[in-house]
Amino acid sequence: MSKAVRFLKKLFILLLKTFCIGSLFVFSIWLLKMLYFSEGGADAPVISTEYNRNEAMIERILKGKEPIPREHFHITDKNLFRLEAEPPICLKCHGIYPHTKDNKILSFLNLHVGFMACEVCHVRKKFKGSNHYFAWVDLETGKRSMKAKGGYGKYDSRIVPVKKVNGRHERLDKLIDENFLNFYSSLEEKQYQTEHREDLMLIHKDNLSEKAVICLDCHKKDGYLNFSALGFSRSRINQLTSSEVSRMVGEYETFYIPRMLRFE
Repeated sequence: MSKAVRFLKKLFILLLKTFCIGSLFVFSIWLLKMLYFSEGGADAPVISTEYNRNEAMIERILKGKEPIPREHFHITDKNLFRLEAEPPICLKCHGIYPHTKDNKILSFLNLHVGFMACEVCHVRKKFKGSNHYFAWVDLETGKRSMKAKGGYGKYDSRIVPVKKVNGRHERLDKLIDENFLNFYSSLEEKQYQTEHREDLMLIHKDNLSEKAVICLDCHKKDGYLNFSALGFSRSRINQLTSSEVSRMVGEYETFYIPRMLRFE
């Protein structure tokens, strides 16, 4: 190998090393500046400008008088961003995503919690003499109505089961004594799994049906819920009673990914 070739080879290696070291040095300086010398110092806000813009947009949608568009599935629902005056008592222990066992359908079940009380499905009609009806309850005031308040995507109500007892209309999502529930939720796990286990069984056995309402009980013609009595429009009733989603949940066994989407 000639001296000229060896010289060029060494020069190339030197330039390559210089480039790599220089790039690493520049990156280190930039990283140090971002971490320790960024504008605004330690008091700089952690939420990005993009996030603030999105939050402002959601706020405009919720406060605006114009109707929410129906072109896509993902809409902004006002009642997801507010506290209720009288939330269903089950949520105190089970949280806002109570269904966790069946991975196949838990998302479908949990999305119902946003607009109906747990007892709609878990206290069947004629369970221990409970021949009740269903009504909307205003999230702010707790008042009953047979029609949801608010426009599309801005509903301020939740469906609850109601029973007439001695001339009074009682919500069936308030069957459990709240003072006892507060005491029970304050226990450590080993306590309610041992010494108070019988209390736990009584809470559920006495107040809940053994078999819950399933998807196809409601999402069919003349189903468990009377959508018309609850103020749903005819077009919406047709959608709910011919729901492809409920049939898929009830009937599919295996989900196959289209071959074009497989990366094998």
